Amino acid sequence: MTVLARIAQLAVVLSAVACSDGEDRSAPTSTPGPNRACTLPGTYGSAACDQCLYARCCAELAACNADGECAGTLACALDCEGTPATSGCVFACFNGEEAPSAMVAVDDCSFDECESVCFSPVE
Repeated sequence: MTVLARIAQLAVVLSAVACSDGEDRSAPTSTPGPNRACTLPGTYGSAACDQCLYARCCAELAACNADGECAGTLACALDCEGTPATSGCVFACFNGEEAPSAMVAVDDCSFDECESVCFSPVE
């Protein structure tokens, strides 16, 4: 699956989770992981997904946080959660560019290690 296809899937998951689980995500805040390097600028879809990323993708999150372009793009994408046009919002975060390589690594890890908790269909 291409990065853009995964981003589109993430956008769909984010909008579905925001609408279906009753959790208030109206004001995303930085969510600390097990150490300061593992931080998300919001939630990746659910607390369970965030915990999986912290446990299994810490190195990738740390690399993204250390890369200004990656950190900014990830923060922008997570801020799109729950907006009326989530997919369009997420795509706009990339300004027509390819995803930063550090973000691709986070994306790959999220699918490889946390797919069942981060990208399962919402009923």
